[in-house]
Amino acid sequence: MIGSAQKGTTVKALTGEVHTKPGKFIVTRDVTTFRRGDIIWVYTYLGEGAFKIWHRGKFVEYEIDFNYLNPGPDGLGYFDIMPKSVWWVKIRTPAGLEGWTNQPENFSNKDACG
Repeated sequence: MIGSAQKGTTVKALTGEVHTKPGKFIVTRDVTTFRRGDIIWVYTYLGEGAFKIWHRGKFVEYEIDFNYLNPGPDGLGYFDIMPKSVWWVKIRTPAGLEGWTNQPENFSNKDACG
């Protein structure tokens, strides 16, 4: 820890990074570009059902329903390993102190929606 800010202090977010340990998803049936037995490495959730995935030697953004809780007969497959992501945000205090936090939930007004 390099410092702290009191609750209610306005800080400026300078940049952010998502640190991810990919999830390993096993495909159990042929669907679109996926074949039974394919492994999909699931990295980052991008919002609105889209994920950044590694498939067949490249990163792609793909809208997919990873219904791992109830794959059922209509499901694509299952997670062998669940993905884990942590959002780190670099902030600056009014006094000019800069540092990183992995607790973005402690801040408000993080996007255009407030």
